[in-house]
Amino acid sequence: MEKKAAEIYGLFVKQCQGIRQEFDTMRKSPPLRPNEPQYAGTALWARSLSTVVQSAWLQLTSSRCLEELGRTREAEEASAHFNKLMGTLGDFKTQLYQQWVDTLATLDSAELHRRLEQPLIKKVS
Repeated sequence: MEKKAAEIYGLFVKQCQGIRQEFDTMRKSPPLRPNEPQYAGTALWARSLSTVVQSAWLQLTSSRCLEELGRTREAEEASAHFNKLMGTLGDFKTQLYQQWVDTLATLDSAELHRRLEQPLIKKVS
């Protein structure tokens, strides 16, 4: 049982490493759809990565079998990877929000008003 638990935690660590690698590779130009805004779309992409990791972590932590084994070295390592990845993604989203606010501050009021008056959707007859 302990051997399989170690394997499961190892798989989770590999998943975290894969997501971290994807994040590092694509953080400068994330896969956005043509209609997604730069900042909000990028934040949504980062949130989707964190949702995948959170879901897997929730499954691990809610498992009775793994809980009965107690805190093993593998469990501590998995927890460290989870916390580090979630911190990185959270910091990225915070930084992205600050960049967005900074771009708004550079716009004059007339330009900002013009952009806010632009319709986002239109009714098609």
